[in-house]
Amino acid sequence: MRKSLIISDIHLTADNAHPINQHFVEFLESQDWSQIDRLFILGDLFDVWFGDDIGLENPIQAILQLREISLKTSTQLFIQIGNRDFLIGTRLLHFLNAQKLEDIHATKLYGQEYLMLHGDLLCTDDIGYQRMRKVFHCRLVQKLFLALPARMRLNLAKKIQSKTKQQTSQKNSHIMDVNESAVSALFANYPDITQMLHGHTHKPDIHLSGDENSLKRRYVLGDWGKNTTVFEVTEMGVCVKHLPFDI
Repeated sequence: MRKSLIISDIHLTADNAHPINQHFVEFLESQDWSQIDRLFILGDLFDVWFGDDIGLENPIQAILQLREISLKTSTQLFIQIGNRDFLIGTRLLHFLNAQKLEDIHATKLYGQEYLMLHGDLLCTDDIGYQRMRKVFHCRLVQKLFLALPARMRLNLAKKIQSKTKQQTSQKNSHIMDVNESAVSALFANYPDITQMLHGHTHKPDIHLSGDENSLKRRYVLGDWGKNTTVFEVTEMGVCVKHLPFDI
């Protein structure tokens, strides 16, 4: 049976020996790509991405593996931008032979329609993050940052990442989770679609809403590590698979 795979929040690092990197490469090597039509990565492929020029100067094994799959098999690769790798640009996409997905992507797979997104747009209670997101996704801000020397970018990005982690640790977990009103509003914008797929929250689950006449399903991916989750989509719908992994 033909299928498509959907993953998110891998958080690859620049270290090939990192357990997450090795876990992801092993996953890629274990798949029969002749039976897989598409691979969707719904954001945060990388734990942090400083720019295509830095990331592709000495590509990590996982990037090379994705490139080989995309170029040497019939599997199509789709990448959505996350909150940690928002500086992914056209150079990396071209290198991977990948197509970039919009922040909210509506698609039909095997006769069923789905909404795909990273998930951070649904966390509307975290007002501070949403403000920061608008700044970081501003093309002018990104252009100015990418114009800086590589070493300066690395130092500045590390400082921002450290400050962000500190602020996150001080926030109520409820604030950083999905707002159900935001979910309902998004479904309302796509009245013919009843299934939503996203990551970001690192809380793998299946959420049901609505009634028997209009049942909505929201499938949430986990982050790679103890919550490693893969969605296999076929003509039968979404099959949730949890991959065992000990960090």
